[in-house]
Amino acid sequence: MKIRLAFSLLILTSIPASWAADELGKIVVSAARTEQSEINTPASISIIGRKEIEASGANNITEVLRTRGGINVKDLYGDGSRSNIAMRGFGETGGANTLVMVNGRRLNNIDLSDPALNSIALKDVERIEIIQGSAGTLYGDQAVGGVINVITRQPRDFTARVQGGAGSYNRRLLQGQVADTLDNGFNYLVSAEAKQSDGYRDHNELEASNVFGTLGYEYRTGRVTINYQNVYEDLQTPGALTSDEAKQDPTQSLPVFSDDYTKTREDVFGLGLRQDIGGHWQFEGEATYRDEQRDIRQSSRFFQATQAWRTERQQTELTPRFVGFYNNPFGEMQFTAGYDYIDTDYSSELTSITDRQKIDALYVQGVIPVYRKLTLTLGGRGSRVSNDVEAPYKEGESEDSVSVATLGLQYRPNYAWRIFGRRDGNFRFAKVDEFTYTSPGEELETQTGISYEFGTEWSIPGYQAKLIFYRLDLEDEIAFDPSAPPPTGAFFPGANVNFDPTTHKGVILQANHRLSERMRVAADYTYNNATFDSGVYEGNSISAVPRELFKFMIDYDFFPQWHWFIEANYTGKQYLAGDNANEQGWQAGYTVVNTTLDYRIKGFKITGRINNLLNKEYAEVKTVYGAVYPMPDRNYWLYASYDF
Repeated sequence: MKIRLAFSLLILTSIPASWAADELGKIVVSAARTEQSEINTPASISIIGRKEIEASGANNITEVLRTRGGINVKDLYGDGSRSNIAMRGFGETGGANTLVMVNGRRLNNIDLSDPALNSIALKDVERIEIIQGSAGTLYGDQAVGGVINVITRQPRDFTARVQGGAGSYNRRLLQGQVADTLDNGFNYLVSAEAKQSDGYRDHNELEASNVFGTLGYEYRTGRVTINYQNVYEDLQTPGALTSDEAKQDPTQSLPVFSDDYTKTREDVFGLGLRQDIGGHWQFEGEATYRDEQRDIRQSSRFFQATQAWRTERQQTELTPRFVGFYNNPFGEMQFTAGYDYIDTDYSSELTSITDRQKIDALYVQGVIPVYRKLTLTLGGRGSRVSNDVEAPYKEGESEDSVSVATLGLQYRPNYAWRIFGRRDGNFRFAKVDEFTYTSPGEELETQTGISYEFGTEWSIPGYQAKLIFYRLDLEDEIAFDPSAPPPTGAFFPGANVNFDPTTHKGVILQANHRLSERMRVAADYTYNNATFDSGVYEGNSISAVPRELFKFMIDYDFFPQWHWFIEANYTGKQYLAGDNANEQGWQAGYTVVNTTLDYRIKGFKITGRINNLLNKEYAEVKTVYGAVYPMPDRNYWLYASYDF
């Protein structure tokens, strides 16, 4: 740890710079839920721009996020099809405590299934905005550890691209995209993707497609956008292995899982509007509808499923807001007032659960210059949830409400420096398969918390450095406890519980440096310490939370047409998922190296990527029950693309 920390500090103090510096100064949305060219709120916002995404040679969102400091990725199969993203020291519940969005639309689900990151095709992504830390006031439910907002590409001048790829495990990829902005104010973008793979493990074949289209119209006082997406995925699931089985043959799948699969169909419709109102205000809003059907055949080591079950979700989301701008003697004030509404119908034949859930919220936030170079942020949110559920161990109606507030200060002594401190309230409502599977007589309380963070950033064009200290105090943290009494009549041990108070605290160091016009380096170091403050686990570490994360990257254009990228990602020691008693001991950390080489001439580009260059044997998911999901060994991708 001392060596990695010293190395990060060396980069931070001696070569401060920014991998994402080329993206700074461009439009940012997530800091205030409206477009702005400068971050005025006391929050740490990281941007992964289009240039960086293409330089990495990554094949999916998971591979891109894996390189960013403060983010811990746990992938079941190593292809991004089943990934859990955690921030601020969360383990198995990382996906429920990190809000993931596409253009402001939530990907998080009413149940414990993780956000479907594989539904986002990288070819459609313009940038990824990451709020590192709590954003409960501005974004509400599940924005506890952070927010990841994927912004899709917007039509500008005429562009068209075709790309094909092939790789290890008989992987194949075909993509196409066309976009244009017309003289009459209309613009459009249409893209499609199809991919297939045999998978690293036996019985892990994947067939998927993704079609995305957007039609927009811009006029003098605003714009309107309509979009549609269709996602299809057919994935054969190989199940878990034991440690001994993984050592013997990590690619195997046990016969009991031979007929297991998940088949998903999803349609998403969206409408967006921005309208200027007078000289100081504008209205912004989105309306989306998501319809998903997932057929699942899922066995265990001791029971082979004989039929498939269907899970259905129909979700409507409305997010209108008014944004106003006024001047005072010290600068521009910004006010946001909005309403969030989410209505979800959910049913699962697998768990015999149906639920109609409604979440709505009102929020306000003001960003007010109070003195020269000093800005105050104040805000509050009131949110309520209602459920009408039928399940084997619980049924009926339930309601709850919660209020949170934020207070922060930002000081900019000059253009390059930004110093900030923030206190933000956060919460998450229990998922439907959490509050319906509890110990006899127990009801889950809404998880609430207070986040404190202090940070400083140094940034000039081409350079950036960042240092953040954080502390997250949680009450009633919701998680599954294998030692808790199960519901009456249940055959599976354990239950969902509210933990005794917990504390998540840590440090994030990020530093990047442009050594020359052709070469850039970057390093990120994260230290997490998530512990129980009281109760039966007092003083213990929360399971599945790496104590350290360290990432290092080099991006080098060594000839005009040749580009090389390499990354090393270290994940530190952690306890097995579910081992909150800390009885199984620390699990050793591991380092994975990936590299990309591409050649560009005119509109052509050929890219080769090697994942797990050093052929490391490891698993990102291991549980106290003995389940292991081995990650792929050294594997390859080769792409060819042409831009018209």
